[in-house]
Amino acid sequence: MIEITENDISIEDVIDSIRTAEAGAVVMFLGTVRAEPELEGLELESYKDMALEKLHELRKLALDKFSIIDLSIIHRIGKITVGEDIVIIVVNAARRTDAFSACKFLIDELKVTAPIWKKELGPGTWVNGEVPKQGKIEIERLSGMVDISSKEIVHRSATAEGYVTLLEPTIESIKSQQIKKGDVLEAAKLAAINAVKQTPMLIPLCHPIPITGVDVNFKFFDTGLKVSCTVKADYKTGVEMEALSGVNCALLTIWDMVKYLEKDEAGQYPTTRIHDIRVIRKEKG
Repeated sequence: MIEITENDISIEDVIDSIRTAEAGAVVMFLGTVRAEPELEGLELESYKDMALEKLHELRKLALDKFSIIDLSIIHRIGKITVGEDIVIIVVNAARRTDAFSACKFLIDELKVTAPIWKKELGPGTWVNGEVPKQGKIEIERLSGMVDISSKEIVHRSATAEGYVTLLEPTIESIKSQQIKKGDVLEAAKLAAINAVKQTPMLIPLCHPIPITGVDVNFKFFDTGLKVSCTVKADYKTGVEMEALSGVNCALLTIWDMVKYLEKDEAGQYPTTRIHDIRVIRKEKG
């Protein structure tokens, strides 16, 4: 059972959905809205088809990685008050250690990779856990590039991803290569690779890194397109910024190539949106 819902979660129904005679352990994680000063609740939003796709990917990863029988993930969206349930993950396995490990893996990965975001609701209208700052903003003096001369050279990789929301006819035009400027995916891939190589020129305090590999991938959804970029290097510092630069430039290139299809009658972009750009995985050594 994989669901994203605005309704209350029935814990009993979720557990019953994966009960089997072969399972010696059923482990459950239940995430709730905890009470904090001035917090009245959360408002969770998502692009449902993209989020469901990610949850199904996580299910497959967990089944391949751990010796478990089955699992269920139910995630709520909409307005949720303090004390109410946000997400439930239930895993069954022959042995409890496998069920515990898989459950922890799933909630850790879900929090990082699923395109579900929150707004905290309260008297000050908190956003992502931060109260809006009042008054003068002070800018600290930059201290300069970090000295990494004493660090060891090791293999490093990072994967970033991001999404662009597009109209359905635009998506079909990309798939059928009917865009005036040419092959959108090929142009976006080249843009990503070039941005990876130019990251130290774009971000002032990034070190030049000897890149050994760049892999750019695309995935279509009914409401848009996902871009993922994996960057590899053998060096003293990591490649997260390079991966993020690649994703950003690819998404901007996609928008640029299809913007004539996305405009409304007033020349505006009412639905086009780049969002949820993040590092989903980093490896070292």
